[in-house]
Amino acid sequence: YGKLRANWTRVGNDTDPYRLAAVYGAGTPWGGQPSFTAPNQLPNANLKPEETTGQEVGADLGLLDSRVTLNATLYQKTTENQILPVSISSATGSTSAVVNSGSVRNRGIELAATITPVQTGDFRWNVAANWSKNTNMVLSLYSGVQRIVIGTYWNVSVTADSGQPYGNLVGRKWMRDSQGRIVVDGTGLPIR
Repeated sequence: YGKLRANWTRVGNDTDPYRLAAVYGAGTPWGGQPSFTAPNQLPNANLKPEETTGQEVGADLGLLDSRVTLNATLYQKTTENQILPVSISSATGSTSAVVNSGSVRNRGIELAATITPVQTGDFRWNVAANWSKNTNMVLSLYSGVQRIVIGTYWNVSVTADSGQPYGNLVGRKWMRDSQGRIVVDGTGLPIR
């Protein structure tokens, strides 16, 4: 048998709660009186929902009375109006603002094969293998921003960089001399 398939889809995604308006967090009471703190993230009442549009084409083939089946799929998905925090000056009273930030594209291929080498009346042995590859690209970011830091752990940042794959790991390395040795400052600490 053989089957060709194609589909198109568009789905939306909303944001986390409390990103549209400032909500104060309850703190530890002081002197019997309640205390509250202002958020560090500037809310955005004008956020649009994220929108992902996808296209997919594929084929399913069955050979030798379906003892050999092959599946292949090509896809592309583009997400626009991603909801991300961007860093702002702390002089504003906040350290980040929530914005709709550009678009990201994912393209990929998925291949699968199933073979039935042994099939008797009450026994069937299937061997399956699959392979896939996804390539993503940050097509644009918020209003001329070139990099958004998604998160940081142990001085390594996960970033979204315009024109680069989403989720780059960015860190610093030690300065080295011409022989490859780490260069240290006057106190003996390595120089970045």
